[in-house]
Amino acid sequence: MCGDDEQTTLSLRQRQKSDTFKDETDDSVSLTLHPLPEMEGVIVSIQPPKGKSRTPCDIVLVIDVSGSMSAKAPSPQTADGETEVNGLTVLDLTKHAARAIVETLDSNDRLGIVTFSDKVKIIQRLKPMSKSNKTAAWNNIKNIRADGLTNLWQGILQGRSLFDDEQRPGSVPALMLLTDGAPNVG
Repeated sequence: MCGDDEQTTLSLRQRQKSDTFKDETDDSVSLTLHPLPEMEGVIVSIQPPKGKSRTPCDIVLVIDVSGSMSAKAPSPQTADGETEVNGLTVLDLTKHAARAIVETLDSNDRLGIVTFSDKVKIIQRLKPMSKSNKTAAWNNIKNIRADGLTNLWQGILQGRSLFDDEQRPGSVPALMLLTDGAPNVG
């Protein structure tokens, strides 16, 4: 489909019938492949049809803040076989991932944050991601600290409970678990 260094864009068409079956419309979807030969991978970008909005999302981040999250983050090796030193912890990388998720959301989406170690804490209930709520979410994520054991199951249960606060038909609920490993409590 594409060589090692060339980007390929495909235009896909989806045929839909109207409710009355009298009319057919074409919607173009663009799919772009970005090869990453040095990593033996590819990034896929999908552009929805123009004028179409995506379905709102309700996302709950369930973040492990147990003591093991303060361990040094795994680092890649250089070409000489030396391990790169970056000074980051696993929790630093997790916070970065959480902030990246926040940045993909808009005011039609909602975000909740739950942390867990041996205790579970709701950091933020589901809130629409307006500019001010995004700033609050960033600050909530920034202030997370690691300590304690790993009560994974209670973290998941508490995160799941946030969807019950204010159900929103038509939105896509997603619980995203950010952790470094297996539970050691419960």
